[in-house]
Amino acid sequence: MTPEQLKLLQRLSELGEVTIVKRSATSLVTAISEMNSKALELILEDDISYQDTTKEIFLNKVQTLFEAYKKAGDTELRSYPGTCNADCTLCENYGKSGFRLVGNNSANYTDLIFELAGEDIKDIYHCSQLKTDQAIEDLANQFSIYVDADEKVTFKKTTEYWSKLNAAHEAMDEIVTTPPSWVDYETLCYWIVKNSVVNDHIGGDPIFGPTMKWTPFLLLFFELEHIGSFLKKNNVLLAKAMSEANEKITEVEQIGWLLYYLALYEEAPFEVVYGLLKKNMYYEIKGKNTIYFHGPEFKNAFDFFEFYKEHYYPLLEKYTTYKMLERAEAFNDQESQRNGIDITSLRFHLEKRKALEEIGITIPFYVEMKNELPF
Repeated sequence: MTPEQLKLLQRLSELGEVTIVKRSATSLVTAISEMNSKALELILEDDISYQDTTKEIFLNKVQTLFEAYKKAGDTELRSYPGTCNADCTLCENYGKSGFRLVGNNSANYTDLIFELAGEDIKDIYHCSQLKTDQAIEDLANQFSIYVDADEKVTFKKTTEYWSKLNAAHEAMDEIVTTPPSWVDYETLCYWIVKNSVVNDHIGGDPIFGPTMKWTPFLLLFFELEHIGSFLKKNNVLLAKAMSEANEKITEVEQIGWLLYYLALYEEAPFEVVYGLLKKNMYYEIKGKNTIYFHGPEFKNAFDFFEFYKEHYYPLLEKYTTYKMLERAEAFNDQESQRNGIDITSLRFHLEKRKALEEIGITIPFYVEMKNELPF
């Protein structure tokens, strides 16, 4: 510790902001438990890498972690000692000691391994298989400290790397803004076409490849390109479907409509079907970057999928031919999977009912609520 750091630590201690003055495993646990970033900065060595990254980056990750705990209502983290319980043939950290840090209000938790040489701290890193010495009940969400591949000390940052990263950041800044951008269909298409060059230049798999600092751009481009392509291909059909929807009064008419537009429903990106949310005069994608989508294309998509889900699943519940246990068995039936049988399909159950009725077998509606099937 440099003389300047010692003076700062002494001053902070006098002000009551830091009560830890010894660089040790005990003081480290105390600093983390108190979510005391200032003390942690003084305890950790400047020239040691933590979780394969620099002290500065590691501290930023820890500070983000503390903020997540505080946002969840925690004022301290309770520490529980434990050891890595991973398969010893797969993880070199098996048996190493660490702590589970649990939020005092949220019960969210983080598992960390501390590598020590006596009382000297040699490394700190996340553990996914920590087993605590005592059982802890009612844990909530697990938080982790994740280091991107290009944040590691061994990563070589070339001119090409910086070119890709800067291009990714510029592309993100165009559409993910504060306050959020209002994006209509034409603006979305323009952004996709313009930044397809950046996406191709960076390359790599945004889902299964190593996580880099440009990965958020790759994921956003992948998502928006799929949404844009779907809307471009199907906007007229979505509008037509909704113009017909309100005319389908009887159950038979609704079933016909649902089956006719089933392919359209199944073709849509997951984010559109289950993630598109209506907020006043605009639409958002749940859990994603905050972008305010607006315009008739997004309205047609939202209205279609809300109407479809509202009518499809109640009818599926009514006409299903499987009870819950049979459904679970069918999901695990390899022969059914090979034959392409989809037991979540309304069409499948309607056709099965028709085939059984032709041989004199009638299945009651809402079979899940019945005690026994008649066969």
